[in-house]
Amino acid sequence: MLWPYLGAALFGLLIAYIFEKEKFGNITHLGKYWKGSVLIGLFSVAGGYAIFKALSFGPLSGVYAIHPAYTFIAGIFGFIFFKEKLTKKKIILALLSIVGMILLKIG
Repeated sequence: MLWPYLGAALFGLLIAYIFEKEKFGNITHLGKYWKGSVLIGLFSVAGGYAIFKALSFGPLSGVYAIHPAYTFIAGIFGFIFFKEKLTKKKIILALLSIVGMILLKIG
């Protein structure tokens, strides 16, 4: 199940090479942010792989009821680790995410 992600990564590199030949291979234009970008990519791949693995172990309704929690968890991580401000909009959206998970589970 890792092959689709590998294919997507290679396709992304090909597109980056085609449109940004002069910058390709030179990550200095990303400055101090390139390490964070790599970490985001790695966690994204790991999360996608975990969803596919979860689908092979559990029922679809149970797995996809929990799947929307990633937006809520990402918001918490952003607040804790990146010191993002909690606005009314973000709080309402987090609560809507929780309500959506509950509705998926009971529906």
